[in-house]
Amino acid sequence: MNKAKKKALKDIKEVNAGEEKRMWKNKSLKWKIRSILCSIEYWCVAFGFPICIAVGILTGDFYKALALWVAIQIYNTAANMRGFFLHCESYIEYQLGETI
Repeated sequence: MNKAKKKALKDIKEVNAGEEKRMWKNKSLKWKIRSILCSIEYWCVAFGFPICIAVGILTGDFYKALALWVAIQIYNTAANMRGFFLHCESYIEYQLGETI
């Protein structure tokens, strides 16, 4: 196990120890709400174009739909770039045999 992985596991243990004090008493409600919001985000990004068309039809404003479409495309591009750079970093670490 490399140093970064050991440090990450240590940080997780430390954060979880302090987080218990800050979390809601009913954790299941918190995680249900978070699950619902993540599902909404996923489906909005996955079906962004039809949602933009629906927003344009319902509001009657082409520019609101266009702005939503641009925002979704920026979000998708940022997520794809993040994934690409993580893969590049992993490949470089694999080739060098060291962690960055």
